[in-house]
Amino acid sequence: MAFVSDETCVFPKSFDQKGTEISSEKGAAMQTGRVLDESDEIKHNLLIKFGLKQLVGQDPKFCEALVKVRQIAACDAPVLLQGETGTGKELFARAIHYLSLRSSKPFMPVNCANIPVELFENELFGHVKGAFTGATARQEGIIQAAAEGTLFLDEIDSILPLVQAKLLRFLEEKEFKVLGLNRLEKADVRIVAAARSDLRKKIQEGAFRDDLFYRLNVVSLFIPPLRERINDIPLLAEHFLQKYSTQMSKPVTGFDSDVLSLLTRYHWPGNIRELENAVYHAVAVCQTPTIQFRDLNLPHIHAAESKPPVQFFKEAKAEAIASFERQFITNLLIEHRGNISRAAHKHRRAFWELMKKYGIQPQALLS
Repeated sequence: MAFVSDETCVFPKSFDQKGTEISSEKGAAMQTGRVLDESDEIKHNLLIKFGLKQLVGQDPKFCEALVKVRQIAACDAPVLLQGETGTGKELFARAIHYLSLRSSKPFMPVNCANIPVELFENELFGHVKGAFTGATARQEGIIQAAAEGTLFLDEIDSILPLVQAKLLRFLEEKEFKVLGLNRLEKADVRIVAAARSDLRKKIQEGAFRDDLFYRLNVVSLFIPPLRERINDIPLLAEHFLQKYSTQMSKPVTGFDSDVLSLLTRYHWPGNIRELENAVYHAVAVCQTPTIQFRDLNLPHIHAAESKPPVQFFKEAKAEAIASFERQFITNLLIEHRGNISRAAHKHRRAFWELMKKYGIQPQALLS
């Protein structure tokens, strides 16, 4: 029934409310200023496991977002997550849920873009037997399934205005209408929504309701793209390497230094999801203890990019010198109408060598 989002990214360290890394889960067993008893500590550790422990990074922008997650989790207002595809919006939504007072209730992730327009209302609110042709039994909607928990609506910018209006009513009144029923139903559900496009721009284009935007945007969180978290790339790559080498029981222990250099220079249009997939593939095909450039499956990277920056500098310098020398010799020959002796002046030998090096023919320049 529900269309589960496939947003995948992993963000391995735990942090306290100030964003300071927690040294151990034992040391993290504090909640709202009180020491937890054994059962509470077990519960707390589970929340860390499904919440903050899934978020890996040390970049200042990332840590700023991480601190805000705890603040957002402490309230019960609707949340709007904004960021590019593959940045890990669902994991942030999960962290918000598992660190909130709703943590023992369901977390329902739904990718709105995957639900056909004509079925969206039915998926969201459900139906009773006989509500329409083919409705042979009652079907619970996503909102009912998420009762007292959190409903994560990913790619909410893809839903049409008609459905937006009904979602707005639910946000305002906590009421909804099951298809085929004449009465209104109620459900206590926290909404966390995510958009990959600029909703303000969508409002200007008439594609998104401004009143729904304001109801969703009570609390907002921007998740930075991976290209703005360059220092986290090696950390994330090592995390995925450990994850998949363990999963596949392969003795792959690290990355070739040139590969790590390349990973930090790549622009990652698919963000963390693309990085995870790249490492997954590399571990699967790797035949050595360390991942080499040949193990990566990144079609946008040319083979030349596998070289380290020093090699790029040397090649660029050599190319610039060659271009200058070729143009300089050509201009002199043209100026002196192909007369090599006049063009070379006192450096005839070097002049001849450069002409030979670049295959310059004086006659061709005058034709």
